[in-house]
Amino acid sequence: MSMTELAAVRYAIAGHQTIIYPKRILMASVVPALRPCAVSIRTGANLLELTHSYPSLEKVRRAAEAARAILKADVETVARGLVTILDLEYSPDRSVDEYREVARRYLKERLRLPGETRPVSIVRSYAQPGETGDSPSLRNSDANYLKRDHLFPGYTELAVLHEAVRDTLGNEEGIADWFDRGLANFLAYCIYLDRTGDLSGINLYRSYLRELAAAGYYLPDYDLLIANLVIQGWQGLLFTLLGARLRNPSAVRWEIIPGLIGRGRPLEEIKDKAFPDLATASYDFFPDKVVSRVLAALLGPARILTISPLAYALLAHLLRGREVPLGQLRAGWGANDDQFQQALSDLITSGLTVSSRGLVRPSASSRGLLDAGLVRVAMAGQPAGVDGPDTNEPA
Repeated sequence: MSMTELAAVRYAIAGHQTIIYPKRILMASVVPALRPCAVSIRTGANLLELTHSYPSLEKVRRAAEAARAILKADVETVARGLVTILDLEYSPDRSVDEYREVARRYLKERLRLPGETRPVSIVRSYAQPGETGDSPSLRNSDANYLKRDHLFPGYTELAVLHEAVRDTLGNEEGIADWFDRGLANFLAYCIYLDRTGDLSGINLYRSYLRELAAAGYYLPDYDLLIANLVIQGWQGLLFTLLGARLRNPSAVRWEIIPGLIGRGRPLEEIKDKAFPDLATASYDFFPDKVVSRVLAALLGPARILTISPLAYALLAHLLRGREVPLGQLRAGWGANDDQFQQALSDLITSGLTVSSRGLVRPSASSRGLLDAGLVRVAMAGQPAGVDGPDTNEPA
């Protein structure tokens, strides 16, 4: 089977760095136009129908218009992206079968991990109504379940690898939760990159979990904790700790390691306090260039500038011209004074505009930040300024 409409739209939204609106809000806004069927050319047309009454950004003069204009631009971006998706002829079922075999070869033959992987089933919904909400996956003692409406290129493959690593660690959850979940992601990233050479799939997977998956599903800090361990002790430290987790978990004080890493303590101190009797062995299961590229993906910039819809519209207006007298800008804008002043304050405090001698102009970096997708619209009630995507509890 090919991707469903929901899965294809999730893929399109997660994969576009230049989406401006909060991705969860954008997803919720287009769900009414989607059907429980495979993606087709009609999917994009249905999305575009949502935008017929929306204004364009060039005509915006009020805060409400600005929000709807930005939403229109994002929906059009997603609709265009669906055309490319149709050419993929992607089958989640085929990818699940393929990556279960990939997991077996890497985890059993190459890493020689002892645990057995469980069957993977693709389902439309979970057995109990409302069980785990709209979580992309569900684990139980018999199988791993993946929800079809979440399966798209990159996510499917990495989810299968993640669950396979978790399986090999056994069922004793709670011993080292941050390590188990962070390790499952890290090994999934290394296997995927070693096999495909494609970092974009990893970035898309993480973008989706961070910005689109159900609240309570993912905590990026677990990825960062593992990355910091690898930076300090490379593969030797990581796989030594994995060996302890499998054979003698009580040899490590797992609960104190995150705090020591967070305070920037040196590796010698972490060893002395958390696992003094553990001898670090030397392991090179993955090429150094693979590990380095995974670390680069995990430690790359995740923080973004968030501004109000009206502030974004003001910036777009300024970027179409040059310096504008403040009085002229205020007079030509239909927003009330409080809204205008707040939007202008957003831009100035974020460093996106410069105001001096009664003139307002974009900063030198503002165009580059917009083009790089590092400027987004804030959610309702979310303070403007430098912020990152939502951080939620992991799967």
